[in-house]
Amino acid sequence: MVSERIKYAMAHLSRKQHTRLLARPNWRRLRRPDANIVVDPNAISRAALKCKPSKRIKIMARPKYVTKKYDALDYPAPYQRVHPKTLAATATTRIRNLAVPKKRVLEQRIFEFRKPPPRDHDWERHRMIIQKLATPKIYRKPKPFVPRKRWRPFNMRRIENLAEPVIREIPIDRDPFKVSRSALKYRITDRIMRLYYPKTEFKVMKPRIPGAVSRAALKAIASSRTIFLAKPSKRPAGMETDLREDAFTVSPAALKAKCSRRLKKLAKPRNYKPRKR
Repeated sequence: MVSERIKYAMAHLSRKQHTRLLARPNWRRLRRPDANIVVDPNAISRAALKCKPSKRIKIMARPKYVTKKYDALDYPAPYQRVHPKTLAATATTRIRNLAVPKKRVLEQRIFEFRKPPPRDHDWERHRMIIQKLATPKIYRKPKPFVPRKRWRPFNMRRIENLAEPVIREIPIDRDPFKVSRSALKYRITDRIMRLYYPKTEFKVMKPRIPGAVSRAALKAIASSRTIFLAKPSKRPAGMETDLREDAFTVSPAALKAKCSRRLKKLAKPRNYKPRKR
């Protein structure tokens, strides 16, 4: 049975309009109707034909006023004009041959027979194929063009001489106290004479006598704070403050004390890395 929709289309629409309607995408699948899709794109809507134009549209609809002074022939054309002789000329056989496009032979590619996709039991091969397809292609860099050297005849004797090791003689020991003749005859210039003298005078410091007191220290007047610090500290007499008879005894508090993480860390000997020479 023919549906009512097709009957309506056959009665009211032409074949071309009906095919255009069918070619449109279904708005239910797109989830939103497209307002721009029209049955006939060149047709004018009824609202546009019935509407009254405003003053602005009437002004814009008028053609642009062109001044009488303007002459199109005086201004250069936007494109290059073709000479009438070139239009009337007849093409030669050579030009016709060059005008024909080149015949290109299509390369026949031989497609490799691919195996069917893996099944449930062939997951290892499936993973291998995915890994192979996922890896990016590595294109080899083109080798730089190196021009070939011109061939020339070579001397075998020269190659044999160059192949032999170099014989080096042991130099004679030079006398360190001997002065060359050129140095004895040399005359110094004014410029070298100026550079010979230092810019600042070098003051030689006298060696300090160990245990000697400077004059400034002898003349200095000590303050009350310096005198207080110079005196030795007074401690109360007793076994706790004085030196112990047995140096290797440990206090009972130290034996009961719990070692912290920080103390354990500091108790470990430090490992020094060997210096690079």
